[in-house]
Amino acid sequence: MIAQSELFAGVSDKQLCAVEATAQQDFRPAGTRIISAGSSDRTVYILVEGSVSIRIGSHDQIVIVSYSEPGVLFGEITLVDTGPRTATVVAETDVKLLSFGVAGLEQLFENDPVFEARVMRNLARCLALHLRQANAGRAESAQ
Repeated sequence: MIAQSELFAGVSDKQLCAVEATAQQDFRPAGTRIISAGSSDRTVYILVEGSVSIRIGSHDQIVIVSYSEPGVLFGEITLVDTGPRTATVVAETDVKLLSFGVAGLEQLFENDPVFEARVMRNLARCLALHLRQANAGRAESAQ
């Protein structure tokens, strides 16, 4: 599953094995908050099975996107921003996840700068895609 994630695209098998060693399997029942807006949690997630929604607003009432494709990444902005979470992620169905503490990934980065560069380049692509999607949504709602 890690190899399917856009964050780890193009990394070597050795690097994938190192990432897998830091990953934890996680199960959350439907309705559970996986990430809460305002929290300082520094965990990145890969969806293995199920469906999640990313929500914003004072009562998490605005769903900005839903994911149900295995390998989808969320919580990734914590790799570059240590501020509080800006969105809430809710399990829409029972979900299976892989979770990665940023501290573990940062340790891997310290030991392998080429790996760090590749992951950060992939992260930049992911964030650019999110920005394009948000801009398209804003343009659509303005019409």
